[in-house]
Amino acid sequence: MDVIAHLTVISDASKVLAKNGLKPVQLGAKEGLAVIYGTQLITSVGAEAMVCADNVANCADAAVALTLEVLCGTVNALHRRIHAARARTGHMLVASRVRTLLRADNPSELFRSHNYEGKVQDAYTLCCAPQVHGIVHDTIDFVRGVLDVAMNSATDNPMVFTRSAEALTVVEHVETVVAIEILAACQALNLLRPLRTTEALETVHALVRTRVPKFDKDRVMKLEIDVVLELVRSGAICDTVAPFLSKLHESGL
Repeated sequence: MDVIAHLTVISDASKVLAKNGLKPVQLGAKEGLAVIYGTQLITSVGAEAMVCADNVANCADAAVALTLEVLCGTVNALHRRIHAARARTGHMLVASRVRTLLRADNPSELFRSHNYEGKVQDAYTLCCAPQVHGIVHDTIDFVRGVLDVAMNSATDNPMVFTRSAEALTVVEHVETVVAIEILAACQALNLLRPLRTTEALETVHALVRTRVPKFDKDRVMKLEIDVVLELVRSGAICDTVAPFLSKLHESGL
């Protein structure tokens, strides 16, 4: 059952339950303590931070693919053999995701327009993206394992991180940075028309353009940043590229 709720709205619990056709949970021995006990609260906040971090990390992978495309980058540094030799799970994952979004096996019109043999590599911000993003994915997986044990363990005092609230703040800041990068990359894609990118990245561009029109002059962009930020936080960006990434293993990229 989908629960009708909004993260920004505070409402009476009984009303929310009734609206969703749910009944209050009847607590057993010590379960009331578990609901309000400090470590359970920390674990819950940590779990929220982990889910948000996972979402923004996936959005960041889509953002770097779009940025690499509009900055006329090369996929040489994303080659499967390079990252397989390094044997870092996160590196390999991100390189595969970006290759898939850029359709390295069948590049876009935009990519073919700027690709040339003499180019050795891009700026580190692009060619090292798998290394930077990869360790983030590895860290999130580690935290997921810790929280999974903590949330399912029969103990009054699970061992979890004590700075979960700060972790949420960090994730929120990263979400904003990713939103700005996506907004800038979409503007760059408009300036590169009539050339087109891959179907996956065109879908991201189309999603952004349903909410934010192309900029035709300099101005304060706080409103537009907030709009794209909501697309990031809601999972809409990740949902948009998910069907393309689901074919990752099938394509062998």
